[in-house]
Amino acid sequence: MPDNRFKIRIRHPSGAEFEAEGQADIVLSQKSLFMEEITRNGESIIQWQDLAEVREGLCVLSVKGPKLGKNDAALLILAAGRQLKSANECSAIGLVKSLKASGYQPKRLDRLLSLEIREGKILALGSKRNRRYRLSSTGMAAAAYIAMSLNQRK
Repeated sequence: MPDNRFKIRIRHPSGAEFEAEGQADIVLSQKSLFMEEITRNGESIIQWQDLAEVREGLCVLSVKGPKLGKNDAALLILAAGRQLKSANECSAIGLVKSLKASGYQPKRLDRLLSLEIREGKILALGSKRNRRYRLSSTGMAAAAYIAMSLNQRK
């Protein structure tokens, strides 16, 4: 029996990334939806500068949604930091400060991000006080999806 599982990874110039694995028809339909959302007339529809700003070295969210939780906010901050500051990593202290400046009150960042780390959206580097976080390609795709949904609500 032939294996009809496909795997695809796309990196858009806007920084949005898409990764899917599964049956060919499902993967291709998801890819088409992603490409429709990410480009409109050849231009990126994710305007990171509309979603976040850099204040005193911190990436701070300037938009919030009613369903935007702390986990999603952390993904957006990491993605916006990558786009606006060209920062591939963020220290744990920097991420906590960014979340607080964005209006969130995280108690334990390691516990808050544990699901995203297990799902492979966020990579945790270092330990204890030297902990740093980085988005994976799956995390960047998730952040792009969240950003697009916030843009649609405007």
